[in-house]
Amino acid sequence: NTVRIKGVEFRNGTGQEGTEESLTSVHFDGSSSFRVNDAQNRLSGFFVSDFTAGQLVYYDSDGGPPIPGLQSGTTYQVLNPIPAANSLESATIQLGLPGSSTPINIAPAPSGTSHYLNPQTLERLSDNKVFRFAGYSQSFHVDGGTDVGDSTDRIYLPGHDLQVGDQVRFNNLASGNGISGLVDDTVYYVVEAVIDTGQFRHDYVRLHTSPPVSSGQQPVVDIAATTIVPKPSDGFGGAIYVQGADDTLWLKNSVIRDSSAAAGGGGLASAGKLILNNVTIKDNSAGIGGGAYLRTGSESTINDSVFSGNVVRDFGGGISLENGAAELTGVSFLGNTSTNDGGGLDAFATGTNGFVDLLIRDSSFIGNNADIGAGLNLFVQGGATGIVTYERSVFSQNGPGQNIHSTNINSTVQLQSDGFNVSDDSSGDFDGVADRPNTDLITLGEHTVPVATAGAIVGELQLNVPFAGADQQFAVDDNRFEVAAGRLQLKPGQTLPPGNTGPITLSVTATDDANRQWTQSLIVQPVAPPSAASNFVAQAISDQDVRLTWSPVASATEYRVFQRDGSGPDTLLGVLEASATEAFVGGLAIQSTQSFAVEAVNRAGSATTQFQSVTMPIPLPTGAQDLIVEPLSPTEVRLSWRDGQFEADYVPLVDGNPAANLGADATSMIVTGLTPGSVHEFEVEAFNASGSTISAVATIQMPPPAPTAPTGLQIESLSSTRVRLRWNDADHETSYRIFVAVDGGEESELAEAATDATSIELDGLTAGSRQRFFVRAVNRTGSESTIGVEGVIGAGLTVDTVYVSGGNRMVDLGEFSDAEFPDLTTLDLDGNGANSLDLTPQQIVALTGSDAFTVRAGSDDTIELGDGWQIQSGRTRDGRFYRVLTNGQAELELNRPDHWRNPLNRLDANADGEVSPVDVLLGINELNVPSISDAATKRLFDPVATGAFVNNRYLDANGDGFISPIDVLLG
Repeated sequence: NTVRIKGVEFRNGTGQEGTEESLTSVHFDGSSSFRVNDAQNRLSGFFVSDFTAGQLVYYDSDGGPPIPGLQSGTTYQVLNPIPAANSLESATIQLGLPGSSTPINIAPAPSGTSHYLNPQTLERLSDNKVFRFAGYSQSFHVDGGTDVGDSTDRIYLPGHDLQVGDQVRFNNLASGNGISGLVDDTVYYVVEAVIDTGQFRHDYVRLHTSPPVSSGQQPVVDIAATTIVPKPSDGFGGAIYVQGADDTLWLKNSVIRDSSAAAGGGGLASAGKLILNNVTIKDNSAGIGGGAYLRTGSESTINDSVFSGNVVRDFGGGISLENGAAELTGVSFLGNTSTNDGGGLDAFATGTNGFVDLLIRDSSFIGNNADIGAGLNLFVQGGATGIVTYERSVFSQNGPGQNIHSTNINSTVQLQSDGFNVSDDSSGDFDGVADRPNTDLITLGEHTVPVATAGAIVGELQLNVPFAGADQQFAVDDNRFEVAAGRLQLKPGQTLPPGNTGPITLSVTATDDANRQWTQSLIVQPVAPPSAASNFVAQAISDQDVRLTWSPVASATEYRVFQRDGSGPDTLLGVLEASATEAFVGGLAIQSTQSFAVEAVNRAGSATTQFQSVTMPIPLPTGAQDLIVEPLSPTEVRLSWRDGQFEADYVPLVDGNPAANLGADATSMIVTGLTPGSVHEFEVEAFNASGSTISAVATIQMPPPAPTAPTGLQIESLSSTRVRLRWNDADHETSYRIFVAVDGGEESELAEAATDATSIELDGLTAGSRQRFFVRAVNRTGSESTIGVEGVIGAGLTVDTVYVSGGNRMVDLGEFSDAEFPDLTTLDLDGNGANSLDLTPQQIVALTGSDAFTVRAGSDDTIELGDGWQIQSGRTRDGRFYRVLTNGQAELELNRPDHWRNPLNRLDANADGEVSPVDVLLGINELNVPSISDAATKRLFDPVATGAFVNNRYLDANGDGFISPIDVLLG
């Protein structure tokens, strides 16, 4: 990772331990004796102190052999935790079974194994492969650890094989909190997957709830730290921490101030590569490295920078360099303080592999404080090596310890001086060897001057030798200039004409109390105020980000970017260097109107562009979430989804064709008119003014249509115990199932016939028994339609009942001829309901002659009888009530659950076969007759239960079970 930062001020940072939870989600190498302390049965090396006694932790060995004594997938209790004594040590814990105070005896695991306490996991749905990771990364990334990159929303997984578009389920296996922004047991899409086999630290994925987009800005789940910390809580880097050995920070024209760290690096800490140009690090504090802590293995290049006023309680007031390399050019260490060693800079190397490689050139150590090595301290021990080179550098007024001090230089140390100005101060191990006086006598902080500003300050003068005196000790050879209060400036009343744009060479002479003189030439460049930047454009590049662009101004030394929010005051967003031609502003409110301007600046003045307004667009809709397709019938489905954000309209698509415009906030739709048995593709598109987002696509095969009922069922006696059933083939069936009920008992399946079959022979029946046979047409969805017959088994088979089951059938009594069913007396429609039957007196006479024909129907079945029927007295038989209707010679017995309803669907109160005013008058009279209904409610009595029924009074015309004025009005 390489980060470049220019023109930024960091203030009030703290590298204290975070207050967030879940810091105990860690990943470690169980084969390390540093991690697994066999003698004390302790797990060590955790650079956090958040383990507490009694805390429950879930242990996982990542599919490999566990630590001996522990079992993977088991929850243990933390026993006897010992927090880290300081930031360079680690916390240790013991583990026991929940409820027990006895530590478990453990030993290191086999080499190379990975182990977790309270892990998080991503499970790939396509193959159920599980990737474990820690919700918190430790400071040194030991063991190639997994972790979460809070500021980048990355999950680091060394050596993973996830790909963009994979769906993964996040699970928190910890006993405590998980990761903010990720919901436990929730499916996410991988929208970015990086695999860098050369640097495990860089293998990572990023997630979102929607599939990856093919164009535009890719949204990702924001895992901003609420249950993890934004950087390790071991207290390094108050404002900035460069944590990885392969990470680089490039910082220019910036300030780090007023920050602190519990351990090291009050301003910043680095374990990687650091490049500082013109950076001021001031007034910071820490345990070590008050300004900066350059950790083991770090490489640092620092140019033209200042470390001032930093304070440390141990060593390295300005900088602490530990086993690393640093090159310092033009760096000033001013007024830094250490209570122990190295007021300005402390360099130390320990161990046989320890080293210090330090080059200091053209730098100054002035006014720093420490007991040992007030300017610079070098500490080398244990066989470490060091190379320290000084070129043209100044050590002065540091105390109370020596300017320069080295300890244990019996180690391999090369100390080399190529000249520095300490001829008057011989303290320390260096006594002015190759001292070169008169070198860089005066440091001038600025080299330009406005062309028309009287008294304009050219720059600050800083003497690089011990020197004390009044202003008159400086002399300038150009009478337009003077030195006042340590500043080189134009004299009052002097201006430089706008036309004078060439450089001016000055000679400045300083004289000390001993009448020694130092002279240095300076070149001053007059400058005119800049013009306003041209071609200024403010453009929204996302729903929260704006890009500002402009053409460069030749004389500008910097640019200032301003924002105006509504009618509020203008806000300075930042200062950019002279080469800048663009700026990016983020985090703006969605759909807000913002105004921006750019000011070109140099020492002579400034010029600002007109404020340009830009309205932030609405984000692309997040889209319908978790699309579900639920078949309701062979021709219709219900689409349902979880409402997203920012949509103005949802448009479901069926096989790519828009089906409806549902508007915002819709969450379901029923789609009809589909083809049974066919495959259909469904999706939901969310629209707003910025575009559209497609939900996940769902494809299903519709169920086949329900089979039709077989028709024309006939039964033929083959013997006293054997029959043949014949029927007409149904549609959409895949097989036929044959059922039988003996002597009114329960149905049982007797046989099965293949699709398209039209007959079957059944043997082994009981002679003389009354048996009801059903033939059911079925298909793979289980839908079925039925037809049945009932009769007495024997050589002279009699079939007196036909059953029709399955709904929505048009039943024709003509199907059952007298020749095929000579004994037929009953038609039973009481199946799935909604059947329709048309009856004529001629059909009944043809089947039964003068005998009654019985029809049993459901309340949803429709019986059409035509004209000429008269209602006679009713009959009760076998616990059923039958209405009796006659039409000439034909007699019909009708049984249905809604027995109170007029079977002719009209008000024929006097049963004369016609509806007339007489019936209406009778209906009005019967409203108050208590013999057939409850006096209070007018609800009709049940004739079977109470025997109370006036057979010739069928006054319930609408079939609601009550006698009411509505029935009279219908009449």
